[in-house]
Order: sequence, then C-alpha cells, then structure tokens
Amino acid sequence: MNQRGFTLIEVMVVVAIVAVLSAIAAGYQNYIRKAALIDVLRTVTAFKTSVELCSFDNPSFAGCNSGSGTIPADTPGRYIKSVKAENGVVTVQGNSSLAALTVSTTPVRNPLNGITVWTTDCNSEEDALKKICLDVIK
Repeated sequence: MNQRGFTLIEVMVVVAIVAVLSAIAAGYQNYIRKAALIDVLRTVTAFKTSVELCSFDNPSFAGCNSGSGTIPADTPGRYIKSVKAENGVVTVQGNSSLAALTVSTTPVRNPLNGITVWTTDCNSEEDALKKICLDVIK
C-alpha cells in the first residue's frame, strides 16, 4: 500500500517552527524601529548643538540655517530621508521604516538667563510611534 501525505507530528513541528519565527520577527521589528529612532536622536542632537553655536554669534536664531556656519547641510541617513535647519528650527523626516515620521525641534531662549530650551513635536502615521518618539527625543 502506497500512502502519501504528512503525519500529524510533521505538521505539528512545522506549526511550531512558524510560531517561533513569528515571535522573533515581531521582536526584530521593534528592534529596527528603536535603532531608527536612535539614528534620528543622534542627528537631531548634532543639529541642535550646531544651531546653539550659531546663535552665540547672532542675537537670535534667525539665519541659523542648514549649510551656514557650523550647521551641516542636509544629511540623509539610513533611516532619515532629510534633515534641515531653518532659523534654528530643526526638522527631520524619517523614511518608510519610520512610518513617515517627522520630528521638529524648536529652540526657545530664555531672555533672563540666556538658556535655550528645545520643544519637540513628533508626527507620524502611527500613534504608538509618536509616543515613543516624544519619549526618546526630548
């Protein structure tokens, strides 16, 4: 007698393997997103430092734009589509792996003590990514 097909054990092993791979894939996706946000944070921090250095030479943040003085020109990265500074406001656009995330940081200088405080705004197609962005990039 010639029988064809899979035994119950073989089918159960395949289902178990698929379940394990699915669990790993979900964790890996979160890892990729965190790495992308760290890349955005690194870029924003570099631009913020450059904008503050520019503001020491000027009475305000006007003229603190990408490509002027110590502020780098647009520097896209692996997870970043574009970065620009315009009158001190740093705007970063993430690529598709960041669900079209846009991060905008605005400098506000205290006139009494000269300390600059940055306000951050994150916009994304995904609400969860917005929340994580605001937690990571302050």
